[in-house]
Amino acid sequence: MDSIFIIPERTEVTHVNEKYLYNVSARVIRYGRKSDYLYNLEGGIKHTWGNNITIHFVFFEAQNNQYKRSLLELKLKFCDLFQREQYIGKMLRTILDKYGISCPIAPGMYRFLNTTLPGEKTPNYLPFRKGKVEVTFNQLQTQDLVGRFFVIFTVKS
Repeated sequence: MDSIFIIPERTEVTHVNEKYLYNVSARVIRYGRKSDYLYNLEGGIKHTWGNNITIHFVFFEAQNNQYKRSLLELKLKFCDLFQREQYIGKMLRTILDKYGISCPIAPGMYRFLNTTLPGEKTPNYLPFRKGKVEVTFNQLQTQDLVGRFFVIFTVKS
């Protein structure tokens, strides 16, 4: 099985609901021309995040300097993503494990600094090499929009 590596190139937080989140920032950095692209995500949550939050990934393929929506989409309850989803959830769970965090996540400030997405033993399920993923968080009971961000990325095998 080939391994893939998802390399973030640029990110932007496009919506933050202050009823649920505070001090949210996301950025991609490189320390040198030949260094890896690293992802830094910081933010505080005001309420426990478990299966009361849904997370929705929508993938877009880069075509002719535009991002066209692809057929690839994933929508799960927050903890179910980390506990059951075998590709994206598994990669993200590795990051949570590195920081000693498990689901549900308690209120507080969280910093995931100098992070890469692990790709060992992950099949290449993406039908394109360059794209964008838009990630949306909603509160399940009220359907409040909690937050949204996007990441522009490249896939390497």
